[in-house]
Amino acid sequence: MENQKSNSPLKAAILVLSLLLVGSVIYIFKLTNETSSLENTVTTVKTEKENVLKELQELKSTYDAAIAENTSMSDELITEREKVVGLIAKVEKSNGDVTSLKKYKQQYLDLQTKMNGLMQEVEMLTKENQTLTTNLDSTKVVLEDTKNYTKTLVGQNEELAKTV
Repeated sequence: MENQKSNSPLKAAILVLSLLLVGSVIYIFKLTNETSSLENTVTTVKTEKENVLKELQELKSTYDAAIAENTSMSDELITEREKVVGLIAKVEKSNGDVTSLKKYKQQYLDLQTKMNGLMQEVEMLTKENQTLTTNLDSTKVVLEDTKNYTKTLVGQNEELAKTV
């Protein structure tokens, strides 16, 4: 009986330690799962940040090309290009949290939309410029013909004046 009494506290201690061990194992398992989840999130955010930077670099290159080929709208294009450069700097300095990346992605999309609008305006102005150039050339030809005809008439008028 005395042996059973001395085993009772020992069994209780073993039971408590076993429960603590099981609890620790479960806690470690959950932490491992959370760590894996966080690592996946960090990887996703880094990838998204790299994608945003790549897209912004492409947009900057597009602006550079548009600025190089167009002089009439270069002020507007330079202003938009500077916005892209500023956004690139912000993204590079950011910690890469999801909220700021979404904000930067939205700003990129806004700039992309504005760029598309400006490029359409450039195309429209280029076509209009070609039309006006063609009209100007046609007008110059007609004007030259009219001048020649006028000179002929003036010459004929002078000859008629001499005969009268």
